[in-house]
Amino acid sequence: MRNIVDLALQLATKAGVECDVYGESRRMLQIQVHGGELESVDDAVDAGIGIRVVDGGRVGFSFTSDLEGQGVEACIDEASRNASNSSPMDADVLADPEKGEPPGEAYPAYPQDGGTEAKVEKAIEMERACLKFDSSVVNTEDAVYSEYTGDVVVAGTRGFFRGERRGYCCCSVSAIARRGDETRSGWFYSQALHPKDIDFAGTGHRAAVLAVSLLGGEKARTKRYAVVVDGAAFTSIISFMERILSAEMVVKGTSVLSGMLGEMVSADGVTLIDDPFMAGGCFNACFDAEGMLTRKNTLIESGVLRGYLSDAYSSRKLGMHPGANAVRESFKARLAPGPTNLYLAPGIRSIDDIVADLDEGIIVRDIMGMHTSDPISGDFSVGFNGHTVRAGVVCGPVCEMTMSGNIIDLLGGIKEVAGDTTFIGPYGSPAVLVEGLSLGGT
Repeated sequence: MRNIVDLALQLATKAGVECDVYGESRRMLQIQVHGGELESVDDAVDAGIGIRVVDGGRVGFSFTSDLEGQGVEACIDEASRNASNSSPMDADVLADPEKGEPPGEAYPAYPQDGGTEAKVEKAIEMERACLKFDSSVVNTEDAVYSEYTGDVVVAGTRGFFRGERRGYCCCSVSAIARRGDETRSGWFYSQALHPKDIDFAGTGHRAAVLAVSLLGGEKARTKRYAVVVDGAAFTSIISFMERILSAEMVVKGTSVLSGMLGEMVSADGVTLIDDPFMAGGCFNACFDAEGMLTRKNTLIESGVLRGYLSDAYSSRKLGMHPGANAVRESFKARLAPGPTNLYLAPGIRSIDDIVADLDEGIIVRDIMGMHTSDPISGDFSVGFNGHTVRAGVVCGPVCEMTMSGNIIDLLGGIKEVAGDTTFIGPYGSPAVLVEGLSLGGT
C-alpha cells in the first residue's frame, strides 16, 4: 500500500494538484457457528485509496480500488473535476501535519496470528458455554468471531507520509432463554488485540446469564429512580456523546454542547477521555486519517467540557488547536471527526459495592434505541431491560421499560462511576450510578 500511495502522490505532484491520499488494505475474517457446527467462514480483503483534492478553496473527493497507474491517475482526475464543480469552502480542509515520528507503537500484537481452525473451535466453545449454562437456554443467535487487520497509509502534498498496521478481534453471541410462553434474549460481546486475550467461554456464559436472569420480567412502576447503568449498557450513551462532541456538529450548530467549552456539562466526578495509545486498545492509532500525530485528549475533565473531537477543518472553524481526531470508515468514506478509544475514566468501587448501598433502584442491563436520540436538544427516550434493587439486593427482572430525559441532566445526575470498564467497539465505560432518572413502566 505504501507504494500505491507514493505513486498517487507523485502523480498528483506532477499534475500540480494539492491533495491528501488515504490508502488502506484490510482483511476481514468472520466465523459463524450454530448448534456446535461451523456455519460459515468469510475471508475477504478490500484495498484502495481515497484522494481529497483542494483547488482554489474547492474540495473534491474520489476513491478507487483500481491500484494500477491508470486507475490511480483517473482517481486524481475525478477528484479534481469534483473540486472544480464544488462550492468554495470557508476554511482550509487539509491538515498541516507536524514533523516527527509517533511517540510509540500502537499495536504490539495482531489477531491474524494462528490458524482459522483454532478460531472456529473457540467460537464453538463460546456457544457451548452459552447453551450449557441452564436448561432454559434453548438456542443461540449470531455466535460470531471476527477479526480485522490491515495497513493504513496517509500522505499529502504538504510533505508528510505515514503508515502503520492495525488490527483487532472480537466475538459475540445472543442466548435465547425460554420458560413457558416467555422468551428472553441476552447478548454479550468481547474484544481484544489477539484471540488469546478473549475469554470465549466467559462470553457465552455471560450472554446466557443475562438471558435467563430476565425471565419473568415485568414492568416496574413509572417514576424517578436511582439507576445503576452497567458498563456495557452505558457504552450506548458514550456512543451518543461522540455525536454531540463532534466539532463538525458544533460547527453546524447541531450539537447540544455547542458553545459550552469551559462550562460544567456533567457531574464533577465525570472525566471522558479519548486515548489512541491505551494499553490493549483495539482502535489505537499513531496518526489520524489526515496524517496528524494523535495524542490523548481529555474531552470532559471533572465535569468541565475541555474539547471536541475535531479534524483540520472543524478545528480551524472553531479556532481550536487541531485535535487529530479525523477518521474514515474506509478508503471509500468521507472523513469526519471521531474517536479512537473513547471512555469514561473509572472510579474505585465495584458495581456490587454501589448496588449494596441502594435502598431502592434499578440496574439497567441493556439500552435499545440510543441512536434515535436528538443531538440538537440532547433529549432521548430509549428502551431497556434490567433488574430491581431493594435494600441493596438485586431482585426480580424488569423488561420492556423506557428511560427518557436529557443527556445534560443525565450527566449531571451521575453520583458515582465504578471501577470496572467494558469496551464495545471504540466506546468504553464502567458501571455508572445516576440519580433521578425517569423510567416508564406501568
